[in-house]
Amino acid sequence: MQKRGQLLSQPFMAILALATIAFILFFGFYLMNTVFNTSRTVDTKVFQRTLENSVNEIYQRPSGSSKEINIRVPNGITTICFVDLTSPADLSSAPQQLQPGLTLLQKSQSSKNVFFVSQKTTEPLTLAHLRPQHLFCANTGTGTLNVFVENIGETVDVRA
Repeated sequence: MQKRGQLLSQPFMAILALATIAFILFFGFYLMNTVFNTSRTVDTKVFQRTLENSVNEIYQRPSGSSKEINIRVPNGITTICFVDLTSPADLSSAPQQLQPGLTLLQKSQSSKNVFFVSQKTTEPLTLAHLRPQHLFCANTGTGTLNVFVENIGETVDVRA
């Protein structure tokens, strides 16, 4: 003989189990997304710090010193461009995605000198001692930035 309340408790347990599973899936997906975004931010900051340290290291050496740098680039960044927007520069060889932004920044005499072509928006950088003599864009499809940095007196230049 069945008790009366037993039949009503089974649908409640099923609904509670479904709600718990939905909560766990939603919360888990949210946390995984947060972890991936934080990982990308950390990768970008590590890349920026390594590039800045390499430029500063060459700047402190005597004029004429140069060094090849190989830095791992965060996922999603396909091209990195170096240009001194405080002086007249020919921007026609810049990637199509960067040309409108570079032109606007050049008109405003922006101090930004490192620009990224990436799947997600990555803010341009200002490296204190870096003054590229010409627009230089490096393809980073292999996941690394391979360039030479050279002390040219009071500034540092970058080239292939």
